[in-house]
Amino acid sequence: MDAGLFKLGARRGALLVSLWLAACGGGGGDEAGSAAPEVPEAPAASVQVACTGVGCDASGTGYGGHGLAILVYRNTGDVAAPASLRLEGTSGRTVTLVLGNGSAQPQVMPAQSAALAAVVDVPQAIPARTASRNPFRNDFGVAGTPRTAVPALAWQVGDMRNWIDEEDSAHRATLLRQTRAGDGRVVNLWLEDGEAGGGRVTDAMLDNLIARVAGSGDAAYELVTRLVGPVWGEQPYPHLLPADAPLDVVLLNIDRDGAPWGRVGYFWSRNNLLRQVRPQSNEALAIFLDTETLYLGGDIGRRYVVSTLAHELTHMANFYRRGVGMAAAGDYVFDTWLEELTAMMAEDLLSARLTPGFNATRDMRLPNWLKHGAYNCDVTAFDERRDATCYGYNVAGSYAGYLLRQYGPALLQRLSASQVDTDSKALFEQVLGEVGGIGLAESVRRWQASVALLATDAPVGYGYPARSEAGYALPGIDGRLFSGTRVMPTALPVRLAPYGAAALEQRDVAAPYAQTIQLPARGTLTVVVQ
Repeated sequence: MDAGLFKLGARRGALLVSLWLAACGGGGGDEAGSAAPEVPEAPAASVQVACTGVGCDASGTGYGGHGLAILVYRNTGDVAAPASLRLEGTSGRTVTLVLGNGSAQPQVMPAQSAALAAVVDVPQAIPARTASRNPFRNDFGVAGTPRTAVPALAWQVGDMRNWIDEEDSAHRATLLRQTRAGDGRVVNLWLEDGEAGGGRVTDAMLDNLIARVAGSGDAAYELVTRLVGPVWGEQPYPHLLPADAPLDVVLLNIDRDGAPWGRVGYFWSRNNLLRQVRPQSNEALAIFLDTETLYLGGDIGRRYVVSTLAHELTHMANFYRRGVGMAAAGDYVFDTWLEELTAMMAEDLLSARLTPGFNATRDMRLPNWLKHGAYNCDVTAFDERRDATCYGYNVAGSYAGYLLRQYGPALLQRLSASQVDTDSKALFEQVLGEVGGIGLAESVRRWQASVALLATDAPVGYGYPARSEAGYALPGIDGRLFSGTRVMPTALPVRLAPYGAAALEQRDVAAPYAQTIQLPARGTLTVVVQ
């Protein structure tokens, strides 16, 4: 069914390209009889070859017949501008057009979109729940009594206690496994009462999970701390946990919906505070993982829980380094989009050793980004709504995987440690420039070209090539594998979101390929011929 839908979408996409371009004044009249709004005079968009090296067969006049060609047209002005395409060598080829917004402001689509049935805009604001409670912001800088009543509890296997979840509900759980990390930190594995046996969490699952948490070179705790630094330690604030607090991994039925996936895990820095200042704190260095994904998600579900463990440990390490360690100098806690971006980078980098055979970028996030056509989305506005087109884990996860394969683990490590700016976007721009010599907008443009389903041998700067560096192995991802599930828009949006894009495809085109397209202000048009 998906393949059939894709084929229909592809045919309709090709037709709509023709309608879109005809509205530019290229010879067709508006059948509805309405005149297109007048476009202000503007210099024509500049064009340049946007690929180099092996796999790139492009010139200013088009396609040479081997590999692929990538060209980019740029409008650097504040009004719409025409891009005149005349490309040779395109006969029988596929042309993908990616019209992008290179600015931090939404841009209204130029007049040619009036000929199309416009899609409804996807809200770009972060949902209220996320905006009102960024769980990584520090809120411990309060006056009060020094820490005197927080013993590092010596929990024993078989002990029971209540755990307070995100909704402030209490869950009774039993300590069933215990180990020590390589640095000596005690690690506890708790299971919610009623979630054991009878087709639920088994002893084998618990044994496997505690081994993946800590105590060996290929365990999550050791891998994460080696990559981005300690998850907790010494700090001067009297209302935070002591340095030697145990790490508590708590298995709860988080969604209670009888299904895997959904909310698979979380870390909330509230629990690092004492109840003196946050009464609902668990007073624990805690990560929560979903039991239903463990026993209803099959082998992939169990691997994804372990991958999520690395993700949440990265959040924990970020909070300790940035929220606590840098607190005296300013608010260096990442905005949600960058916080999640770094956590997904860590998952990706560690997958070869932590979850062999499973990689969240390759197996979930990139395919879902393509499947949902989530191209007109702002990478700097993380949307946590699972039913949203711009669901942040698909959008930011795909972008994170692209960045790592182009610029390596140094990008994550420098982001984690950098204090160049308290503004997350400015910090990201600075670090990306240092590591890759590129900015946010240009990196997003190159990543969005992945809509064209590029192979792993795409030209430098594009696609998802395999990369092995400093002991971290990233699998290459061949975009052609998703040709049966990728969704292409069947209409242009009313506006382009900040850093968003509209993508259309034409197959079996003629030569020369000649069109004139109006670019929005600060817009780009990336043309991929293959």
